[in-house]
Amino acid sequence: MSVVPSAHADVEAAARSLTSRGQMLFSPIELIEEVRRQGSQYPDSTLRTHIVSYMCMNKKPRTALSIDKVYNWTWENLRILIAGGC
Repeated sequence: MSVVPSAHADVEAAARSLTSRGQMLFSPIELIEEVRRQGSQYPDSTLRTHIVSYMCMNKKPRTALSIDKVYNWTWENLRILIAGGC
């Protein structure tokens, strides 16, 4: 039984290949082309999702969670926060 690499692993391998050749910046299209050169069978849409969403350092921040602190930004509260209070 052979192990099928994940789309994530395919994209990561392609990115490593490009950077090992000195290309430090590349577009999603260039990365997908490299993944194809390496023989991946995943659809472009799957690869694109991994590149621009799951694996992207420049992606939009996530939405707020219920456990995130929300501050009432008044001068008094700011003074307390700067002093180390919560």
